[in-house]
Amino acid sequence: MPDFITQTDMISRIRQKLEYENSEHVTDAELITYIDEGCKSFYDLVISCGHPEFYRKTYDFNTVGGQSEYSLPDDFYRLLTVSYNYGASWERARLYNMRDIATIKNAEQYGSSDVIWYRLTGHRADGVGVITDTIDLRPAPNTVYPVSIEYVPRWQQITNEAGAVYYGVNGWYQYVQYHAGRQIALKAEEFERVQIYSAMLAEEKQRIQEGAARRGDTIAEVVGLSIDQSGPSIWGAQFFGTVS
Repeated sequence: MPDFITQTDMISRIRQKLEYENSEHVTDAELITYIDEGCKSFYDLVISCGHPEFYRKTYDFNTVGGQSEYSLPDDFYRLLTVSYNYGASWERARLYNMRDIATIKNAEQYGSSDVIWYRLTGHRADGVGVITDTIDLRPAPNTVYPVSIEYVPRWQQITNEAGAVYYGVNGWYQYVQYHAGRQIALKAEEFERVQIYSAMLAEEKQRIQEGAARRGDTIAEVVGLSIDQSGPSIWGAQFFGTVS
């Protein structure tokens, strides 16, 4: 069963554990920022341990004749697979490297390939601003066909929301607490505490990594996190783990 803690209790627990109960050194708003940073770090850690498919989303689109570059979803973070249906069945697209350019150009020139290659790209509009995540399909499609992308979404920043409840399992919030403690100690230049919380954080990280390696396809039930707001809507880390 998932463990849960309210946002208010999470803040209180951090203050108690870190002995900042009556301190004005760090505000609740700052703690929310540190909690978000800790959750994001935890999210990256769990994904890097393996089984990112537990957090995956699917993005489908159709190609356009003569167009090779396509935008990826706004929440795109990590690519898992690219599939396409170039006829009667779905096939897996192949990642191309720079050394494959000549082969791809020949295929585009002579129309001799039924294999689709891909590479993640990015560009800025007019050369300025934020980089937009894109995917390059080669040979450039000369017809319309469906493409399906499985990907891991990026962490969705949490905010100070009344009624927020954090769901997780197996004491996941210990990692977030120690992460917050280290950030607070760094701000206060309390370097002895920085060392203490860094050691505690490293211990929790090792526990999470070992647990992920042992539990295989049950990892989502063991080290997962989701954030819920009062009411039916899901917000924040809505794709982070499994809540049952």
